[in-house]
Amino acid sequence: MNKKLLKGNFNFLTGFTIFRLATLTLIISPTFSIFLFLISAFKSSFKNLNNYFKDKFNIILLISGLFMIMSLIKNTLVFDNEYKLLITKENWLDLFNWIPFFLLFFFFQEYLSNQKKRKQVALIFLLGSSPLILIGLLQAWFGLPGIYFNFIGTIKFISYSGDFITGVFNNPNIYGLWLGLMVPFFINFLKTQKDNIFIKLLSIFLFVGLIVCIFFTYSRLAFLSLFIGSLLLINKKRIIKFISIFFIPLFLVNFLKFFSDKLVNFFIFGIYPLTFVKKFSINYDVIFTSPRLKIWLDSLSYIYKRPIFGWGPSNFSKIYELDNLTFYGHSHNLPIELALNYGIIFSLLISCTIFYLLIKTFIVLFINSKIIDSDIFFDKAWFLASFITFVNHIFDIQYYDGRISLFSWILMAGLKSILDENKKAIYK
Repeated sequence: MNKKLLKGNFNFLTGFTIFRLATLTLIISPTFSIFLFLISAFKSSFKNLNNYFKDKFNIILLISGLFMIMSLIKNTLVFDNEYKLLITKENWLDLFNWIPFFLLFFFFQEYLSNQKKRKQVALIFLLGSSPLILIGLLQAWFGLPGIYFNFIGTIKFISYSGDFITGVFNNPNIYGLWLGLMVPFFINFLKTQKDNIFIKLLSIFLFVGLIVCIFFTYSRLAFLSLFIGSLLLINKKRIIKFISIFFIPLFLVNFLKFFSDKLVNFFIFGIYPLTFVKKFSINYDVIFTSPRLKIWLDSLSYIYKRPIFGWGPSNFSKIYELDNLTFYGHSHNLPIELALNYGIIFSLLISCTIFYLLIKTFIVLFINSKIIDSDIFFDKAWFLASFITFVNHIFDIQYYDGRISLFSWILMAGLKSILDENKKAIYK
């Protein structure tokens, strides 16, 4: 009995070590990282595979995977006469963006099952992501190119245009999302780090650099992620200061713009960078004719034509280009994209599962919790990082960058672990 227990603990420690190393290398070496994540999941499966069907979330995700396969089979067998679409092997490969993660969601919970483990993973996430800050600052201040690491293992240098920075990604919104995910964890670390003054000062320096990098992405979603992450500092005085610094000027800019652009130019002179203000100001002349709104409306009409099994992955861009003579790679909304690809049922299964995890965790941490706030401060940071991911995918789709999808499912697995702890009366 003792030998079995010792062997089980050794397997866990080894698996958890591999999991943490995978998290550490996710940004700089994604190919190596995914290999390590798979090993850690494989080791977790030895202990937990028998419990897979005991969890309702796994059943829902399994049904979702079956709907994906059914959709692809249907769209492969039934020829599309309207757009002449063909389902190719590239469409089938989209299954790897989802079905493996349905399994990883369950197996990763082994390494996130309590707050101590989640804190270690979050700290390692910050350590592994810290080079992003240095790369972003060098790109913003010295015009150095961004460095894009892909999953094949190749490196591509992305020239800096002067408009935005991208770090190690190929898109400022993806870079902005990753930086936004760091915000609540950084705030938690700064609040709890009291012993080592050198580490405290270094962390403050990195956090300031993080905010600067978010600023230079010129991404609305990155700015929104910063705001959501900062809610961890929920305090009336601090929140009022935060709103005063960031939102009141932007409100005034948009209010003045309603009357005259000259008033805006007068107001912002010497206060806020012009590019920043233009990015966050509202153009009242085109607010109802924006490309994104048109994409969403057209996408809904396509979903109406094929509500059950969708059009197949990656086919939205082809359909939209044929109808509008304009290319867009995706629909800029993940639930809509899933309905387009695999049908409404699949989209609802995935979206409602994630929404349920967020709502239940919010209730546990912010409403029903009866313990001291400092004891669950970190789990609130974990929730806010998860919520940042959710909000970003309402207005854009960064999921198909493998690093984003991997860490998104780690966050979801962490939420599930928080709920499991609640069942054991940890937060009661």
